[in-house]
Amino acid sequence: MARDFIEMPILSVPRMPRLPTVELRNPARSAYQHIIKSIIAFEKKLDANEEIGARLVNFGMGETVHIEGVGYWEEDFLTFYGKNADGNPVELIQHVSQLNVLLVAIKVIKDEPNRIGFVLAKQLKEESE
Repeated sequence: MARDFIEMPILSVPRMPRLPTVELRNPARSAYQHIIKSIIAFEKKLDANEEIGARLVNFGMGETVHIEGVGYWEEDFLTFYGKNADGNPVELIQHVSQLNVLLVAIKVIKDEPNRIGFVLAKQLKEESE
């Protein structure tokens, strides 16, 4: 059985305006920003003879680190810099999907407490400009 086809007019579709580009969320940067804000708030509660430390939860409760800096690499890694209880330098590279940090008050290892919150706040401000 033969079918008759009806000729349809060709419709002109208007071009849609180009959508603005959206910056993709960087999970490492988001975690980094949150950790910095947490460190700043935590340091405000410390006594003069305490400074901020971190207990690396996934390494057991025995490893405590005097935090000296925090950073991030690419989209998914955070880095914590500091010294362990023996004063030896340590650097933890942590994937954001495995991130667990317990902020703790620890006794200072120098004459003055190491307050890193204001340094980290400055870094955060510079990055957002």
